[in-house]
Amino acid sequence: MKCQNHPDKEVKGACVGCGNFFCEDCLTQIHGKNYCKKCIVELAEKTTQERANPPAAQPIIIQQNQQQQQQQQQKPKKDSEWGTVILVCCILLFIFFLIGWGMSHH
Repeated sequence: MKCQNHPDKEVKGACVGCGNFFCEDCLTQIHGKNYCKKCIVELAEKTTQERANPPAAQPIIIQQNQQQQQQQQQKPKKDSEWGTVILVCCILLFIFFLIGWGMSHH
């Protein structure tokens, strides 16, 4: 079998992108897979476009992360509110104890 681009050369393998057969000069191996020059260019263009136009899911993920951060920032406020309530109750109990103790010693 002869190369699609070079009829005088034998085929080395097929391109995984387009499936056409090419000689050693026309194929490039990437991660153990053969690609022709046309498919390498298309793959590079596709990768460039994907990086320039990220999937729409990213804003949703960012929004979810922001919501989680807001929820985490609100939690300490609730905890500190409970701490304040407990502190006030302890102070009141201490005051009542002192009043009761003072009355019992008169």
